[in-house]
Amino acid sequence: MVDANAIAGGQSQEEKQCIIKNALRSIGRSKGRNALENVVLSMDIAGYKGENKNKRAMKLLESVGLDEDEAGRRVLKLAGGQQQRVAIARALSYDPDIILADEPTGNLDADTQNKIMAIFREMTNQGKCVILVSHSPDVVEKCDERYELVRLSGKAKKKANAN
Repeated sequence: MVDANAIAGGQSQEEKQCIIKNALRSIGRSKGRNALENVVLSMDIAGYKGENKNKRAMKLLESVGLDEDEAGRRVLKLAGGQQQRVAIARALSYDPDIILADEPTGNLDADTQNKIMAIFREMTNQGKCVILVSHSPDVVEKCDERYELVRLSGKAKKKANAN
């Protein structure tokens, strides 16, 4: 078990969650944890108090295309795209209001990419915010607002809205 106080001692719960959310990518690849345990760990760190955590974790893993067999495997034994789906399930596990996603579909096939984008769309339909970075024109096309970083200027310029 990871102790949030050991990682971010002396800070508020909200500050700890912010710091820990950014650290979850490396924690999630712990050799000793399987995919299901990684999602439950994320909920524990975030202080999630909801339905049965194992049941919720499995439901999330299934929603990103992983089955029970894959959920029981150590994360490092999973393929890159499967590891990425575990990371997405972890990010969704405590029902955040904002998701920051860096290339969330980069290692995924087109069908799984569409599934993940549908999950993100549903989140936005529920009033949540999803901010993602992607080089994929297919992913960018599905976003409501697009910004392009302009090299060396330090400024972002807004592209036309998708809707």
